[in-house]
Amino acid sequence: MKKLNKLIQNCKCGVYLTINKHKDYCETVEQHFKNNPTKEDINPEVYEKMKELNTIIEFRYYPDTPIGFYNV
Repeated sequence: MKKLNKLIQNCKCGVYLTINKHKDYCETVEQHFKNNPTKEDINPEVYEKMKELNTIIEFRYYPDTPIGFYNV
């Protein structure tokens, strides 16, 4: 929590945590990444665990402006 609080305090704009948004669309992890190709940045072991658990956790933060963001 300390690291999260520090990030929130240092960001000039929003910080968002999304868990399992793919389930809102009745998609599996594989279907989600087929329709939203951003998987190239994910460690293959992490991707396999995501498929096993059918879980996607997305963390997006805007450190400097409301335009530029990082997505983890």
